[in-house]
Amino acid sequence: MTINVINEIKKIINNIFKDIKKYYPLISCVIIYIFITSLIFNDICPSKILFKISCPGCGLTRGSISLLTGHFKAAMHYNAAAVIWDIGIAMMFVQRYILEKKYKYMDYYWIVCCGLTIVYYIIRMIYYTPAGFPI
Repeated sequence: MTINVINEIKKIINNIFKDIKKYYPLISCVIIYIFITSLIFNDICPSKILFKISCPGCGLTRGSISLLTGHFKAAMHYNAAAVIWDIGIAMMFVQRYILEKKYKYMDYYWIVCCGLTIVYYIIRMIYYTPAGFPI
């Protein structure tokens, strides 16, 4: 590895830590929320806790982990929308930390991503769950 590559990697890591520091209060609140709701309700999804039904995002974490570990079929089972979310996160990471730019089209990507996730949720509720309700 050349010195330039090592310096670029150090720069990327420093930028990641700057963002973690910048968003520390928000990250802390999310961690506290997850801890408390997991302890009290044995779940973290507000939709499942309040209404006893899955939300459009249910299964995204498991789907993303399955994709990252090469289990494509399992990812599709958990939530097929994980693919478009993971692609968006990868593009965002490259833009933010490697290219150090923010592209305007990413806002549209996230809007389309949310829309597709909701459409997938509705289709899944209608065709793949008994009586339209999650198991």
